[in-house]
Amino acid sequence: MPSQIQVTERDLRRIIKRISKGGTLADAAELVGANERTLWRRRVTDSRFRLLTDTALEYRKKSRLRPCGTFARYNSGCRCAKCRRANAKRHAEQRVRRKSSHSVDTIPHGASGYVNYGCECDVCRDAVSERNQLQRRSRVERSEQAPHGTKAAYSGWGCRCAECRRAGNEYRQGIYSETLDGASNHFKKWTGPEMEILERGDLSHREAALLLGRTVWAVQTMRRRLRAEPKVIQVVGIGGDRP
Repeated sequence: MPSQIQVTERDLRRIIKRISKGGTLADAAELVGANERTLWRRRVTDSRFRLLTDTALEYRKKSRLRPCGTFARYNSGCRCAKCRRANAKRHAEQRVRRKSSHSVDTIPHGASGYVNYGCECDVCRDAVSERNQLQRRSRVERSEQAPHGTKAAYSGWGCRCAECRRAGNEYRQGIYSETLDGASNHFKKWTGPEMEILERGDLSHREAALLLGRTVWAVQTMRRRLRAEPKVIQVVGIGGDRP
């Protein structure tokens, strides 16, 4: 970026987002390829820029007072398990609202359609699968940067070192044990109402398992069957072909 005090609207949005999530003005400047002095000068000469950055700082300050398990706390930079679940829940609710307000013809099919609207047509699923493969290959090429010994490194970065394998196994066993303890319907025949709950896009495998009294592996397997064999749903009493 030239030495003149020039910040595009796109850069401005990125700066405000970084500050509201806990970054400093120096972090925001580095993000857009500027220097900190340039942004400080912009604050002096541009009242709108000063107002937006002050608002972001105030939002960050208030967000840090929020308890963990809220989207505001996640947005301020917290990444604990409670805040991650709150963020996932918020995005799942947003997908449900978007999907209910659009028809199949108006959804922007592709990776965006799968992520933002919950569309699972072949076009959207293929697009997001290709995108995820590209991202994973990129992470594998940068495996030295992976947080070894974590589930994220095993599943997201594709690392298969001894530490990451152990972390992946511990995560899977922990989820399975948690859902197995309350699996009152384990090995029982699936019912129509259970299938309807499985089709809810706002529930993770774990949440659906705890709600239904099933194990997480049973939920994951049945959801996979429903995607691959739509007529399976007729076996449990829900008539009509799925689209």
